Amino acid sequence: MKGLIQKSGYIKPGSGGGHYAEYIATRDGVELMEPTAGGGYLEYIAERPRSHGLFSADGAADLEQTMEEINAHAGPVWTFIYSLKREDAARLGYDNARAWMNLLRANCNDIAAAMNIPPNHFRWYAAFHDEGEHPHVHMMAWSTVPSEAYLTWEGIRNIKSKLTNQIFQ
Repeated sequence: MKGLIQKSGYIKPGSGGGHYAEYIATRDGVELMEPTAGGGYLEYIAERPRSHGLFSADGAADLEQTMEEINAHAGPVWTFIYSLKREDAARLGYDNARAWMNLLRANCNDIAAAMNIPPNHFRWYAAFHDEGEHPHVHMMAWSTVPSEAYLTWEGIRNIKSKLTNQIFQ
C-alpha cells in the first residue's frame, strides 16, 4: 500500500525548540546540506565542526541562528514528520534532501494556509534522514506573529493530502 505517513506535534514556547532543531539537523542519518556557494564542499564538511542537514526555503540553513530564532519565539512551533516506504521514496525520487526541500518549498503557502498563517509570516526548517525502510523529513513550522497560528485536525489532513497528491501524482 502506497502512502505518506505524517506525524504532527508541537513544542510549547520556552520548551527547547532550538534543541529539537539541533537534534533533527545533526542526528545520525541526516543528509548534510551543501551551502549555496559551491566549491570543495566534501572536504569542507569533512573538516567543519557542527556539520548539519537543516534547510529552509532558502537552502542550507544557519543552525545557530535557527536555534536562537526558535528559542526566542513566543508562540508554539509545530513539528511534522513525513515518511515514505523505501521503495516508494526510491521510485518517486524522494530519497534525498533536495527533493523534500523542493516539495516543501512548492507547498509552503498551502501548509501556511492550513496552519492559518499568512505566507509572509510563515517560517519553516527541515532536515532529511535517509533511514532504513522509512526515509523521512522532519519539519518545524511557526508564525512570526506568535498568537495568530493554529492547526486543526482538518488542517493536518489538508497538509497530508496536498503533499500526498504532489508526491504520488
